[in-house]
Amino acid sequence: MKIRFAVVAAATAFATLPSWGQGFQVGAATNVTISGFLGVGVKSASIGDSTRPGLSTEKRVDDNTSRLYISGNTKITDGWSAVWFIGSRFTADVRPGDQVLTGNTLTVSQASGWADDDTYAGISSPYGTLTFGKSSFYWSDTISLGHLSPALDAPGESYRIWDANGLGTFNILDQAPSIAKGGLLLNNYTLGITRSRNVIRWNSVNYSGFDASLAWTKNAVGGELWYPGLTPGVIGTAATTYGKNYEDGGTTYARVRYNGNGISLLASYLDQKIQGGVYNANFYTGALNTKAYRLGASYKLPLGLKVGVVFDSTEIENGVSAAAYGASLGSAKRTAFEVPISYAWGDHMAHVTYGKSGNVSSASDTGANQLNLVYDYALTKRAFIGLYYTHLKNDKNGHYAPFLTGYSFGATNPNPAGTNGESWTQIGLNLQYWF
Repeated sequence: MKIRFAVVAAATAFATLPSWGQGFQVGAATNVTISGFLGVGVKSASIGDSTRPGLSTEKRVDDNTSRLYISGNTKITDGWSAVWFIGSRFTADVRPGDQVLTGNTLTVSQASGWADDDTYAGISSPYGTLTFGKSSFYWSDTISLGHLSPALDAPGESYRIWDANGLGTFNILDQAPSIAKGGLLLNNYTLGITRSRNVIRWNSVNYSGFDASLAWTKNAVGGELWYPGLTPGVIGTAATTYGKNYEDGGTTYARVRYNGNGISLLASYLDQKIQGGVYNANFYTGALNTKAYRLGASYKLPLGLKVGVVFDSTEIENGVSAAAYGASLGSAKRTAFEVPISYAWGDHMAHVTYGKSGNVSSASDTGANQLNLVYDYALTKRAFIGLYYTHLKNDKNGHYAPFLTGYSFGATNPNPAGTNGESWTQIGLNLQYWF
């Protein structure tokens, strides 16, 4: 068995990327690679501008979440291979049987585990790679991993330490609130679904720095007769059957990007029509179909300074309801932008990111802004440590929340947690190690 250092196609919580790991050969034409990363930190978070009593600072060790990848390829003929990838998520800070969220019976093992990340099989050819399985798309498009490979550069955030709670990509650019009865805002996380199910995806070859990706799924949620995000009958017995079946709906995704000569350009599009099933009449008047597009550009100067900008526009159909009976007043629309700046010198790297979302449709003061200040240091080529500060501030009627926090301001049950206008601050000492 020949051990070697290999580069393989791997999909992670960040993006589809090469991953470095230990590879070995099985037989004459099959290669298998084991790789992944650990991302853990010590964090202190607090809530401000809150009208709720009894809130205090939360301190914890946190992992959101580490990964183990096993992948392989078998040669079919020259230029053609059968490929497969299994991505599993795990946490280093808590046990699998621990509770995920306050007031929720979901355990860590139910929210992560074997093959719970991108997992697929397919064919690689001179014309690109066609895969079938689970795949992440859209939400991760602008996250830059240029420190791992120049081909993975992107216009957005480029931190070398992992902090899911603090990413502006999660907190503003990938949240798009809808307005339910009584003016209640409900956050729709990650605009599309992390690790979308039932996906057919094609990734092109790289041609002079350009590449493209197309994906389609009939049901990205997975459960074939469920309306995503709500359990039937949560509020009294108000759950009713929505007038669509499994054959309706579907999700389409497209992305084009360029990396070369210090320039990174990206454009992506998401059109998600909800499949039929159950929805709750107390909140919605119809399916929250989503259309979104994202544009980004960045330039890296020779002296180590990189400046970028990302723009996102999202529209949620039936996302604005009347206060009394939930009659649809139209679509919930919002735009957001992010300006990431980074500077690298030697093994050091400093980052400043400012993100801002506009109002949801015509509802006043429903935006938010976020500031991230990050310093990280390369212990080795694959291990990084650093300090992470983030401050998320909602407008008076805004309801954006940090992603995957254990604190009561985050994604607790019932959704949404907290009240409009709250702010959130976190400081972390984080470590990320790729293996």
